[in-house]
Amino acid sequence: MVMERSKFDNLLYLRRLNREMNSRKSAVKKSKKRSRVKSGNFHVYVRGFESRRVFVDDEDHMMFLVIVNEVLKETNFIIYSYIIMVNHFHLLIETNDLPAVMGQIMFRYSLWYKRKHPAVVKVFETPYGSSPIYNPVRFKDCFLYILSNAKRARMCEKHEDFFWSSANQYFAKRSHLLDSYIEVNKSYALQEYSSEEAFNLDVNTYKPFRKDGKRTLRCYVSDSYVADFFKRLVNNKDVRILDNAEIVYIIKSLRYDCSATYPQIRAHINKSLNYIRKVLATP
Repeated sequence: MVMERSKFDNLLYLRRLNREMNSRKSAVKKSKKRSRVKSGNFHVYVRGFESRRVFVDDEDHMMFLVIVNEVLKETNFIIYSYIIMVNHFHLLIETNDLPAVMGQIMFRYSLWYKRKHPAVVKVFETPYGSSPIYNPVRFKDCFLYILSNAKRARMCEKHEDFFWSSANQYFAKRSHLLDSYIEVNKSYALQEYSSEEAFNLDVNTYKPFRKDGKRTLRCYVSDSYVADFFKRLVNNKDVRILDNAEIVYIIKSLRYDCSATYPQIRAHINKSLNYIRKVLATP
């Protein structure tokens, strides 16, 4: 059966239109693809493929640190903190070429892990996650977020009890065992904290920020704990002589750093609940 000319022309037109629409869709997808920042300070996080375990034993942890240290020497990036969990890891680094650094780390560890576990096809989820850091407040938050990861995941009671992180390397009186595997830049921790006790307190009491800039509230704290926290805030000053800015700072610190409830805050600050709510509603 011979197809009529008009029907054949319509078929060609529809095919051509379909090709054009597909090319436009692909162009839109390419334009929406996020361009990754390459240089600066970064919080980098990589999870195992399908959230599977990628650090099974101590040998896996040590080999990962050795590989990171090799790439560090080759590319001259700086690592400020790290933690290796069961199925993912976090890094706080400064580099001029983030894709090259992470590509080498993930490729080398994947190659080694597949040789050790031949049944494994893919080791890490791709692409890796990264957040550029542009200000000191965000840098400190990422620094504490990484080091407190194990404690918040309830893998240990205190962050000091978790071995596979850089937390115990900063204030070690002697050379720490992990120093032989990876070179961590300790300048930030030593400048930010005057003592190991202050550092440990900050990490153990850390609560991450939500997207709105406020800290998450996860647990109820006792009145005695709030009272002790309040005493450290006011530092033996009379609350009645504090100015408005200091009152606002104390209210937000009690709420977001101490997880105090509104009635617990009102017990120490001579302000109404409506005033406290208004203060906490402002960024």
